[in-house]
Amino acid sequence: MALEDSTRGQAESAQELDASLAAQDLAYRRWFPPGVGETPAGRLRIEAPALEAFAREAARTVDPHDQVNPFKPLPLDELPYLRIFFRLALAERKVAVPKSRQIMATWATYVFILWRLMRWPNQLWALVPQKLDDGQQHVEDRIKQGLWENLPRWLTNQYSLGAIKGHFHITHWRGNAWNSAMLVYPQGADQLRSKTHSGILWDEAAHQPLMQEAWKGAMPTIGGRKTHRGQIILLSSAAKGTYFESLCGPKLKSAVSVARRQRDAPPGIEQPCYGTALYRTEAGIVVFVVHYSAARAKRDPEWALEERKAYP
Repeated sequence: MALEDSTRGQAESAQELDASLAAQDLAYRRWFPPGVGETPAGRLRIEAPALEAFAREAARTVDPHDQVNPFKPLPLDELPYLRIFFRLALAERKVAVPKSRQIMATWATYVFILWRLMRWPNQLWALVPQKLDDGQQHVEDRIKQGLWENLPRWLTNQYSLGAIKGHFHITHWRGNAWNSAMLVYPQGADQLRSKTHSGILWDEAAHQPLMQEAWKGAMPTIGGRKTHRGQIILLSSAAKGTYFESLCGPKLKSAVSVARRQRDAPPGIEQPCYGTALYRTEAGIVVFVVHYSAARAKRDPEWALEERKAYP
């Protein structure tokens, strides 16, 4: 009798293990499907559902204001502009996001980049922050301790994580042929020129005095391949008279007005969802303006009053 119970228990354990492995395999294929589209439409058809599934099911951001449950998925349903941003990041080579503060655009960009690093081999992304120390701290707090540490353990066990502080580097179990990294660079073009990049993220681009020099120096470094085209993402609060503003082109002022006041969009400017505006510059940069009112919870006038109290 005892032998039968033991045999039955082993069989049930084996079935549970098989079911668990099958579920993991399905999740991996859902987040990182094989193949890539040859056109922007093809890429969106394959990769947009995968990226959204990864953001909903696997990735976890950190909410420092919630002491009970600080680790949360991106609220893609509550903040529909994040889904629009994902689609732009997948389909376009140059995306600029003039934005209000605290709209989770930086978190969404980190999720997108992490997904790219895990999906394709030999990716090299550059993060160029306003302050080098802040960028390196973001890598440690948001990417390593936030996103990476909260991914399913069966997934991260397939990679080894580099130990260099302030940079993010992973190697897949398949070996050295699968190395991907996100390096943090200081402002300017000197270090950017030294490598070919899968992508460059400028954070707070409007507040970088060396932005013009860096932009011109970086252009030759983003020649990519089909599976990981070189691309550029610029995030920043808007600032008048900056090189970031000039990159966004003459339509920026009208687009900001459309996003902020929900005015009818003039020719050449779209309004994908409430509190946003979208257009393409003559230089081919897709500009996605996001006002804080794009988040439903921030449309209450009382929220704006409380937010202003935090500033002198």
